[in-house]
Amino acid sequence: MRKDDDSRGRGLLALGAMVPGLTRPLLGKRSRAEATLVLDWPQIAGPLVGARSRPRRLSFPNPAERREATLSLTVEPAFALDLQHLTGPLIERINSHFGYRLVAAVKLVQGPLPRAAAGRESRAPAPGRALGRDETARLQARTGAVEDPELRDALARLGAAVYADRET
Repeated sequence: MRKDDDSRGRGLLALGAMVPGLTRPLLGKRSRAEATLVLDWPQIAGPLVGARSRPRRLSFPNPAERREATLSLTVEPAFALDLQHLTGPLIERINSHFGYRLVAAVKLVQGPLPRAAAGRESRAPAPGRALGRDETARLQARTGAVEDPELRDALARLGAAVYADRET
């Protein structure tokens, strides 16, 4: 081992000293404000807006100052008009969270959100009870005539979930 290799012998480091090296590959050229906005969006925007929108980017008129940005949000199409009426209070919430005028305007871009971002469960549902022989036979009888194998399998899974949720 070379003497100039400082990977050993430094002892314990403060977590804050390691964070920039860990987050740089993930955040790239984004500022801390952008990272905080993305990570804390549900808390900053509130439960209603946070569940139906996601920050895309901050565009600063003067990148050196990092103030009075235009925040681009991806928003569920059905919620876009409602959010348009809430942009004033949303800007106030964002700026009060950061303690300065980070955002001056909001640009809405309609589009789908990732499943977890939209407030839906992203993990598979918990398995229900095992199906009995009668239920399995009924399920096969109802789905057996479907010619498309993918559709037949999807219907069989749906039927099994319905039967599993029923009380015995």
